[in-house]
Amino acid sequence: MKSSAVFATLLFAVATYSADTLSASDDYYTAYSIETVAGEMPIRNVVVKRAGETFTSYSGFQFDCTTQKYIQTGFYSSPESALAELAETKAAGNYIYSSLSNSARMKACGLEPGLNVSDTNQPPNAS
Repeated sequence: MKSSAVFATLLFAVATYSADTLSASDDYYTAYSIETVAGEMPIRNVVVKRAGETFTSYSGFQFDCTTQKYIQTGFYSSPESALAELAETKAAGNYIYSSLSNSARMKACGLEPGLNVSDTNQPPNAS
């Protein structure tokens, strides 16, 4: 019985390592950019485009530039789908920003005009 527990633990560790490795390598060539900024102040909607090697998706953010509350949608195949989801939701009390949501908020609220969320991540050049 003890050997089966050790074997199960080992399998779990390998699966966890593999999942972490795949997710890190999948995100290596991913680029994020702001697709759309819409709405009247203080409520602004932002659609962020995620372009990876194998697919492109869109996620929506709705920011209240006065209270700093925001919501985020899931991932959609078009910017229109993300905006439609934002139209159906109300701002929640979310105050914790990731670097992506903070960059989108800065663009939406006019804190840094012309901000791009990120450029495509490229492997280092061997020069």
